[in-house]
Amino acid sequence: MVAGRITADASLAGESPSLMGIFPLMLIYAVGFMSATYLPVWVGAAAREYGVQTSTVGLIGSYELGAIAISTIISAAFRSPTTSRLPLLAGLIVSIVFNGVAAFASTLGIFTIMLIVAGLANGFLLAEVNGRAAACAVPARVFTGQLFVMMSCATLFFAAAPRLLSAFGAGAPFLFCAAAGVFALMSLAKMTSQGNGRADRGAGESFSINLPSALLLVSPTLLFISMNVLWPYISPEATRAGVTLAQYSKALSAGALINLIGPLISARFLRRQAAWASTMSIGIIALAICTAMATTVDNSVAFLVGITFIPFFLLIVIPFYLAMLTESDPSGKFVAVSSAFFMIGTAVGPGLGGLSMKALGLPGLAFASIGAPMIALLTSWSASVILSNKRAKHPVGGASV
Repeated sequence: MVAGRITADASLAGESPSLMGIFPLMLIYAVGFMSATYLPVWVGAAAREYGVQTSTVGLIGSYELGAIAISTIISAAFRSPTTSRLPLLAGLIVSIVFNGVAAFASTLGIFTIMLIVAGLANGFLLAEVNGRAAACAVPARVFTGQLFVMMSCATLFFAAAPRLLSAFGAGAPFLFCAAAGVFALMSLAKMTSQGNGRADRGAGESFSINLPSALLLVSPTLLFISMNVLWPYISPEATRAGVTLAQYSKALSAGALINLIGPLISARFLRRQAAWASTMSIGIIALAICTAMATTVDNSVAFLVGITFIPFFLLIVIPFYLAMLTESDPSGKFVAVSSAFFMIGTAVGPGLGGLSMKALGLPGLAFASIGAPMIALLTSWSASVILSNKRAKHPVGGASV
């Protein structure tokens, strides 16, 4: 999980920050994404708990995703990360409290309000930690670490989900989120200046809209759309490919473990800045191939390989976008807002998939899920070319990975 440094903060005299010093930025990121990641588990459980249709609770999930996205955008627009731990402390406390209350909410109305407020807190946390990560001395290391910790928490939760649901009912996912928040709160005591402070590189930089940064936000959003176009409709695609529920459930479980390797691979390739564009291109093409295998090939093995590796390749390419965003926008604003765009892609995907299926059936689902990464490939190439030209005209000493 150790990637080379993109820059060296002069005030740190070349010291590599300890893992514990930047670990809070990784764990808090995972906390911010948890409720959205565990959506497939808690939507059904909450529907049974409150005696309503699954679609009703799914709509509540959309409200929470929207709250996270809006809060992230507003926080990134109007705040610049500081060296104080207090904003992170306050955000975590709100997240912990409202997740805890949601776990024991007696009515669906209270449950909804608690989730929306927790979503607002999580959106603030995502913007805050990403802004700090962009300004610290080792942004690439933090970005890959964030995804690794997020997937580690997801693997742990999904492995324990049956027992947790049996013991705590529908509130189990939110108790897990609250518990993770408590651990994140405790980790703040270990956060060092390397993880908490601003590196010289980003300090005092003004924010401005620029084309490469916009393209670097649009591209991963399209990849999240691609995955989530397919994800809610795995069941009919599995039926088409002759795959049973038990078979693709096992494949998804195995995929959760395989996904842990994705950020580690990114960390290694991020050291070679000259290979960023080619590595990203290979990852995007591989993701598109996986979606094609899952949606167009009438073969059970192809389907299982496809759904197993779609998230894997997504996790490989995301750190590259974040690292390139730190280069295109030293203020860190675009990195801070990136999570909101990931959430938007996650929210748009199911709706686009539903419309595609309604219009064209399963072939429409295939067209949407394959087309999105192809467009992302073009926008990624465009951003890479612009940044390469900018780098050639204005070389920055020491900006190596």
